[in-house]
Amino acid sequence: MKRFIFKNAMPLIALGIASASYLMMSFGINPEKADDQFWFEVNSSNQPTQVLEEGPDPECETLEEPDCAKLYNEEDTEGTGSNRTVIPGHEANYVNYVSKIMN
Repeated sequence: MKRFIFKNAMPLIALGIASASYLMMSFGINPEKADDQFWFEVNSSNQPTQVLEEGPDPECETLEEPDCAKLYNEEDTEGTGSNRTVIPGHEANYVNYVSKIMN
């Protein structure tokens, strides 16, 4: 049985992997590089304001309401460095968020 699998199935698996890799390269998809993500501080209206260079405040951990920071993919932002902003209309596209610890 093992001989049958190695003789017949393994070449098909290798062909499938090679085909998938070729298609990904053809369409410019690089599986090793994920989109960059950026944390943004949120204001009292839960709207993103400025990019956080080092991530959210350690005092912000619970996931009850996004009143501390929101995480966005690079495709939903524009600009560079501290001038990066969330593209208007993409505010609801956050990936994750943190809220202040409730004591």
